[in-house]
Parts: sequence; C-alpha cells; structure tokens
Amino acid sequence: MAVALFALASCQNKEADILKRVDAIYSDVAAGQFSSDELSKRYCSDDWNKTVTLVDEFDRKFNEGMLGFFEYDYWVQGQDVSDLHISDLALESLEGDAATVSFKLYNFGSATPMRLKLVRENGNWQIDDFISLGEYPTDLKAQMREYIKQ
Repeated sequence: MAVALFALASCQNKEADILKRVDAIYSDVAAGQFSSDELSKRYCSDDWNKTVTLVDEFDRKFNEGMLGFFEYDYWVQGQDVSDLHISDLALESLEGDAATVSFKLYNFGSATPMRLKLVRENGNWQIDDFISLGEYPTDLKAQMREYIKQ
C-alpha cells in the first residue's frame, strides 16, 4: 500500500512540475524579454532546435530573398503580440520522459487551442513540438520535417 501511495504522489508531483514548467515558460514568452531564438534555446528540446536549424539552412540555400518557412512566431501564433497569456493548462498524457499538455493561447484577444509535446532533457521538461488546434491545425515539427525533404 505504501509503495502505491508513493507512486501516486510521485506521478502527481511530476504532473505538477510539468504544468508549472509550461506556465513559467509562457510567463517568459508574455514578458517579451527574450527573442524567439532565445526562447527556443532555453525551452525547446535538442531535436526541436536541430530541426529549426535545418529549416533555416534550407531557407538560406533555396529561398534566398523569400519569406521562407516561418511566416509567424510559433511561440505567440502570430507576427505581433498584445496581451499574451494562457488559460486552461492541462496535462493530456505522461509516459516516462514524454508528456503532452494543452492550453488556450491568447494573443490580440483571440484564443488559439494549443498542444505542446514535451520531453525531459538534462533535468528539465523541454518543448519538442508546437501543435496548433485552431482554425488551421498545424503540427509544426511534422511540417518542418516535410519542408526540408523537398
């Protein structure tokens, strides 16, 4: 019985840690003190950052002078920011060192339902994918990988 209670408490602590981490990340995003690149270096997984680097290299090589893949800031789901905040933060799944959370992201008064995939790296929960569930659903990591295959 004691082992089961410890396992339950451990799981609840992990869930709370994940939600606190995402809330803290988006507090930094809303504060606007870091660029998108700095946010990604701080809060995204190694694989996410490697994929973004490949997309940037692809754009430099094949889309010189054109807009490229990133038409908007994936952190804020837009090009500009006004009254950015999140609500309804919830843990959807947790399996080992992988988790999925959902929330509503508010920017310019519009709410975009979001899902983040997270992985545990170097002792922190890091974002591994941004998935917009809004009017135009996007799995950003899958789209980036498809883009660089061209």
